[in-house]
Amino acid sequence: MKLPHTKLVRALLPLLAGALLVGCTANKSDLERYVSDERAKPGSAIEPLPTPRVFDTFTYKAGERRSPFKVDLGGTALARASGGRGDAGTDGPDDTRAREYLEDFPLDSLKMVGTIEMRGSLFALVKDSEGTVHRVRSGNYVGQNHGKIVSITETEIRISELVSDGKGNYVARDTAIGSNQ
Repeated sequence: MKLPHTKLVRALLPLLAGALLVGCTANKSDLERYVSDERAKPGSAIEPLPTPRVFDTFTYKAGERRSPFKVDLGGTALARASGGRGDAGTDGPDDTRAREYLEDFPLDSLKMVGTIEMRGSLFALVKDSEGTVHRVRSGNYVGQNHGKIVSITETEIRISELVSDGKGNYVARDTAIGSNQ
């Protein structure tokens, strides 16, 4: 089915294309004049390169000195200011240990919803961000910073996390998940 205006469009199309091509051949004399003026200007001398500075060389002989490529935070005020306990931090996390399910969740997304006592041991009930309730006990790991459950009471779960100080060391940080969060 042909539209009634098809003949009109076919007739006007070459005229429109011709009008567009006329715009491409517009007066470029101002551009050509600018280029010729720039080419006519005399070139300036290129500045010589600056002479390189000569540095004294130094040969490092370690001997009994510490390596300049390792940060030594042991016993310094810098270690204490970074949250350490006056030493270089604690040993890093045990990478050979199998990770537990609740280590995939940030601590602030976990909520203590109760406790249960079984065979003389107190377990905590923890709800994750997906709404699933898990039973945990002292010694289990939770959170994304290698948090180990230290103790459980009726109102909170005490956790000791290993947090990187950004310099290759780990610092123990105590935190808790309360039942009123």
